[in-house]
Amino acid sequence: NGTTSTSYSKKEVSTHNTRKDCWIIIKDKVYDVTPYVEEHPGGDAILNNAGGDSTEGFFGFVTSHKYCLHHILSTLFLNDDSR
Repeated sequence: NGTTSTSYSKKEVSTHNTRKDCWIIIKDKVYDVTPYVEEHPGGDAILNNAGGDSTEGFFGFVTSHKYCLHHILSTLFLNDDSR
């Protein structure tokens, strides 16, 4: 298909844990949410799991994240293989 997939270890993801460089894992998929941090309706709550697994936090707010899941996260997706 011509696309290259990059895998990121949990250790690599953990280094992206600040407001200016924020990656999260949701259901084993890695997202660079840095461009979204300042726009997040929940404020700094998005930083609670910066550099780590945010699956529980994300799906704990299914109603507010339903739109985000399909529209915003698709633009922030890095890969689907966090180890």
